Order: sequence, then structure tokens, then C-alpha cells
Amino acid sequence: MKKTSRIDKSVKIFISYTIFLGILSLAFFFMPFVNQKSEETMIPLQITGICFWIGIMGVIISTVFLNRIRKKDSTFIQKKKNVFLVGALCFFQNIYGMIADVLVLVTGIGFVIVINLTSNLYVQFSFLALLIFSLGMHCMLNGICYKYVCSKRGA
Repeated sequence: MKKTSRIDKSVKIFISYTIFLGILSLAFFFMPFVNQKSEETMIPLQITGICFWIGIMGVIISTVFLNRIRKKDSTFIQKKKNVFLVGALCFFQNIYGMIADVLVLVTGIGFVIVINLTSNLYVQFSFLALLIFSLGMHCMLNGICYKYVCSKRGA
């Protein structure tokens, strides 16, 4: 019975990581919109700031908890030598990691192009939000914690 709760817990933490990363990215997306509205009222600006901090703290805490659960599980054994590399340094580890890697590349190039070619803040912050989300997913999906979540859910 304890094994089932651990499976559910690691998957729930992975899902919460993705949700918090989405909240963080949305905070960046809405920054230019609320900056314009801040002359009327400060509430949208404050909500965006709160979403930023909730997102960044949630991502960090979810990662720490997922890593702690993985380290405590003595049944999780990795067979590959590069298993201890940080997810940010690993590429193309699985199909979802490949998608995230391609998205990081595309949004990174797009962000550099948009920054240099346009002064439209809405487009720049849209690409920044996509880059932050895809980079966060790249780090998680290519890392050891995602391998742990997959091993526990039977994927």
C-alpha cells in the first residue's frame, strides 16, 4: 500500500511542477499587459508579481520534493552511466525530452530574432514566456526525476 501512495505522490509532484512552471511562464506573458494597466490600478501588477513568485517557488519546491522522494526510493536503479547529469545538460533522453529540446531551440532562436527585429513588448514577452516554459520542461523531461516518475507509473 505504501508503494501506491509513493507512485501517486511522485506523479502528483511532477504535475504540480508543470502547473507551477505554467504559472511562472504566464506571469512573464502578462507582464507587458499589466505594466500598461498599472497607471489605472496596481492590482493586475500585484497579481502578476504574486503569480511570478508562486510559480518560481512552486517549481523549486516541486523539484526538491521530487528529488528527495527519488533519493529515498531504494528500488530505483539506473542502468545508464550519465544518470547523474543535471537535466539541463542532457538532451534527447526520451520522446518528450526531444520535443522539449526542439522547442527550446526554436523558441530560443525566435526570442533572439524577435529581440533584435522588433520593439513590440507583447511579442518579446510571448517568446520569453514560451522559452521559460520549454526550458523548464527540457530540464525536467531529460533529467533523472522524470525517469523516476516514468519508472513508478509504468511508462
